[in-house]
Amino acid sequence: MQNLVPIVLCIGGLDPSGGAGITADLVTLRDLKCHGTAIMTANTLQDSYNCRAYFPTSAKLLKQQIQLLFDDFNIAVVKVGMLGSAEIVDALVDALPQPLNIPLVLDPIWQAGGGGSLTEPDVFPKIVQRLLPLCTLITPNIIELEQLLKALDQSRLPTTSLDPTPLFSTGVRAILVTGGETSGEHIEDNLYTLDHKLYCHRWPRKSGLFHGTGCTLSTAICAYLAHHKSLAEAVTLAEKYLHQRLDDYIQFGHGQFFMGSHKQ
Repeated sequence: MQNLVPIVLCIGGLDPSGGAGITADLVTLRDLKCHGTAIMTANTLQDSYNCRAYFPTSAKLLKQQIQLLFDDFNIAVVKVGMLGSAEIVDALVDALPQPLNIPLVLDPIWQAGGGGSLTEPDVFPKIVQRLLPLCTLITPNIIELEQLLKALDQSRLPTTSLDPTPLFSTGVRAILVTGGETSGEHIEDNLYTLDHKLYCHRWPRKSGLFHGTGCTLSTAICAYLAHHKSLAEAVTLAEKYLHQRLDDYIQFGHGQFFMGSHKQ
């Protein structure tokens, strides 16, 4: 029987609370009628409040898993989240097919929503050097954007403008800067493209702290790309999907809110 369901490969950390990481990715993909495959880059000591610690997986194992899945499945899109160590970045890039003729979306995780670290200091320079050239889209928040720009230019001063366009020099094709870490009554997510177009998505800010929004948004974009939407359309649809789930939030634990179920 012919498979008509697109396959997305998610590579990222395991959040045992189920609110973020590859567990949340698989929920989003099922919502949006994709089959999700998943490879763990790191295990985490995490609950609904914060991440206390993380433990990168074996780079050798990750490389073998990527190669095995690409040999077996017709993967439509790759989503990359938490990487954890520079060794994992190298293993990921070395294992991907070359040339990579499918979209790759990177959510460059720096820390958990509660502020706990999810990566080592040498990871972002390695991402800029080796992974960004393969990326169709990256989805940093302003904290992650600052770290990427610093990795690109070590002489950069903290007061420098957060203009993401210097990152285009690495080969990345589009940048979605998410505004959840900013203040104000609204959140603005801005999509920058190589052809100098700017797409702005503006939403009323919801009160409270939410778990896994970045993971869910980037994975939803992957799902719509797998369904052959253009990048701009995939981002627009993913934004709507995310905010619909935020409208029906749930508090499973005692910390951050979790997103509710998707309404078809």
